[in-house]
Amino acid sequence: MAKVEIITLPGLTPYKEAWSLQRKLLEGVVAKERPETLILCEHHPVVTLGRNASSEGLLVDESTLRARGVELFRVERGGEATLHLPGQLVAYPILSVRERRLGIRGYITALEETMIKVAESFGVKGYRIGGKPGVYSTAGKIGALGVALSRGVSYHGAALNISPDLSLFELIVPCGDREIPPSSLTSITGVTQRMGDVRAAFMKTFSDIFRH
Repeated sequence: MAKVEIITLPGLTPYKEAWSLQRKLLEGVVAKERPETLILCEHHPVVTLGRNASSEGLLVDESTLRARGVELFRVERGGEATLHLPGQLVAYPILSVRERRLGIRGYITALEETMIKVAESFGVKGYRIGGKPGVYSTAGKIGALGVALSRGVSYHGAALNISPDLSLFELIVPCGDREIPPSSLTSITGVTQRMGDVRAAFMKTFSDIFRH
């Protein structure tokens, strides 16, 4: 398997811009005209709803979201309402899941394992909960997943909470789960991690797990 190209988007990236880039790269990987790619970024505040998500995942109306500076998008991934915001590392792997013979479950497990190992390297023990994709800690959920496949190639991906404003999660029912609150590496350890350090750890761990 050829090496995965890594694209790090600087600053805060508008969600629509990252979505358009994913679609462009997806077509290139499907056509075998470009290498598999991992996009890493942070977003301006945005709520995304999966293709079959219920509107009950939104706890406020769209005008309230706008007043709080939060955009809203319905997208192709699976899952319910998810929030992206500054202080959260978002990863969009554009991978040939079919050629890697991972299967969707194997792919999700590998993304979860990446986040678990990254969190552990910053002093937070993460774990899985059966039937609830993502990464959890004793203080709450620290990593979310929402993936999609097109012609055997992945897009959308994972989000790991580093030091976001957790109060914004009150606008939604995160991933449709009312029982487990969101948490973050910083809120658990009391140490404000630098995004650059976490990004570097994610790139190394992703490379180790996905063997590129």
